[in-house]
Amino acid sequence: MSFCWRFLYIFVLFLLFPFVGLSQEVGLVPEGSDFRFSLPLDCGEADGCRIVQFVDMKGGEGGGDFACSTRSEDGHRGTDYGLRDVSRVWKDSVKVMSSADGVVVLRRDGYIDMPASFLGLEQEEGVEWGNYVVVNHGGGWQTVYAHLKKGSLRVSPGQFVRRGEELGRLGFSGLTGYPHLHFEVLKDSRPYDPYSGRFMEEGCEDEVTSMHGRFDKEALDRFLYRGTELFELGFSDTENVSVWSALNGFLRRESIDFGGSHLGFFALVAGTERGDMWQVEIVSPKGDVLVDRRGEVKNDSAMEVLGVGLSYSGKDRPHLGRYRGRFTLFRREGGSGSRWEELFSRVEEVLVRR
Repeated sequence: MSFCWRFLYIFVLFLLFPFVGLSQEVGLVPEGSDFRFSLPLDCGEADGCRIVQFVDMKGGEGGGDFACSTRSEDGHRGTDYGLRDVSRVWKDSVKVMSSADGVVVLRRDGYIDMPASFLGLEQEEGVEWGNYVVVNHGGGWQTVYAHLKKGSLRVSPGQFVRRGEELGRLGFSGLTGYPHLHFEVLKDSRPYDPYSGRFMEEGCEDEVTSMHGRFDKEALDRFLYRGTELFELGFSDTENVSVWSALNGFLRRESIDFGGSHLGFFALVAGTERGDMWQVEIVSPKGDVLVDRRGEVKNDSAMEVLGVGLSYSGKDRPHLGRYRGRFTLFRREGGSGSRWEELFSRVEEVLVRR
């Protein structure tokens, strides 16, 4: 068979059967090969990215990650990577890259960078991933790269891509409430968790304390697993406090205008558990304790915003100067013991100015 006909045959095969394994003669991994995935996006600086959700390995109502913690939601099939600096999305600075050599078998472009629910498209068939690329690596392995930026896709079906080659840019398309990359791994069409090296249906292991799956060492070294993690902490001047607004960078302020009517202190926490206790303290520029409040987490949650707010009106304005807030999260030792363990305690400040 001539080279041209051979290429045409492979191209048509992938268009018609996008999840069929490839042979060794096109340079991909053979069945049974113990290859590793690399990180699927350009995080930039060491702490530029964060894992918002893992694959749901726990099953059942609420879901959970590979270590049986609450870092996932029911039925979530991939790993979600968010950014600490969301403005990088609008600067087009975050490359999404193929995590291994492979052939592009599917792609879609055209959804604008706005949540599908805002556009009234949440019921449209196939809208979940927004703009996406699917790569076949051979040996039964495929990877999905979803929620990409409109017009940024650089590859087409049938195209061979190398590990680390750019597929597109991180975006905000499809069924999502914030900019992130949904990275999904399939083995023989079965959802697979690359951080534990287990299939989704195999369940979680509550003795696991670290990530050790099918990512290469460089990718694993970028993230330290924590069952509960403080994502963001700070003061805000809005009462519209939600996970969505925090992940989009709409809450935290370096300074707040004196003429405002609200002064709030919030924490964005991943992996909270029912029964956890939180404490917020706010101290004025004069050293007065304005708030010393505790609350209880009501339900397990992959992501939650906790905190308090103070409202002002008329002449009742906050003093000018620097305010200090402290957020502390507690959990019973062993999950149900009589003693409380401090998981973390952090302080942030804000300047109230004219």
